[in-house]
Amino acid sequence: MKIDVNSPAYLLSVNQGAQPPGPKNSAPGGSAAGDHVTVGSGGTLVASLAAEAMQTPPTRQDRIAQLRQAINGGTYTLDPHAIADGIIKNGE
Repeated sequence: MKIDVNSPAYLLSVNQGAQPPGPKNSAPGGSAAGDHVTVGSGGTLVASLAAEAMQTPPTRQDRIAQLRQAINGGTYTLDPHAIADGIIKNGE
């Protein structure tokens, strides 16, 4: 089993105190052995950013494909006046 420690779901589960999946180790005598990990505020930040990224709207693959096809086919045209208007409006 592979555990992707960079996946948002894993980061959220660790941040929320869930026991991350993995092998269970025990030392002779029945006590748990292994490393001790403490997640600081950096882990909380990463988890919150991952959660926010998961809530962003999906990419409109159909629109991207249409634009790519128009560009490759030489039919995509630009309106310099609309571009200039947009630049001016963003500068205000």
